[in-house]
Amino acid sequence: MSRELLSRYRCVLIPETQKHYLSSNHQQMLDAFEQAGGAVIVPAAGPRKEDSPQNDRRGRRIFWGNLNDRQAVGAVVHEAAQGALSRFEAPWTVQVHADWQAQHRRIMLHLVNYNRREDAESQPRAEAPIGVDGIGVDLKLPAGARVVHVGFLTPQRQDPAPVEFTQVQDRLRLRSPGFLVYGFLVVTLDDDNGSD
Repeated sequence: MSRELLSRYRCVLIPETQKHYLSSNHQQMLDAFEQAGGAVIVPAAGPRKEDSPQNDRRGRRIFWGNLNDRQAVGAVVHEAAQGALSRFEAPWTVQVHADWQAQHRRIMLHLVNYNRREDAESQPRAEAPIGVDGIGVDLKLPAGARVVHVGFLTPQRQDPAPVEFTQVQDRLRLRSPGFLVYGFLVVTLDDDNGSD
């Protein structure tokens, strides 16, 4: 953990197994992170009772829920970050990575679907990917950005496909086409916006 690393994030969730082992230096870094507008969430040790506190001794938000419940964790993180995060509606087997390419004025969303069926009886062992019907995207855009085009690339298509989208202020909303294993959403921004 470092101040520089923390500055890249809006919200940090401290795992139950680690929260008791943070050094005073780490605690001070997290305090400074919160003072700069970041949110720190600590999971509860057990189920919530009526008189359970909302915050710990340092004033950090307590998550009274199951850490294996991805939707509940996502909701509390999104709320703590005050809507400043992007959201994706996708199966848990899909990972999304964003890459800002300033020289091309575009954001590349790399979609990877790890869902597959493994046939243990065949030799050599065969892997059969299970496709995704598409994912919902609610992307937080840089301040002042204006999207002019969204395209979709995947090895299953020979040509890029245009994607319908809506932009409301700094949020881009769309649904990607379906894909098997890999997909790219290419979000092209207007050259005149001030998002560097």
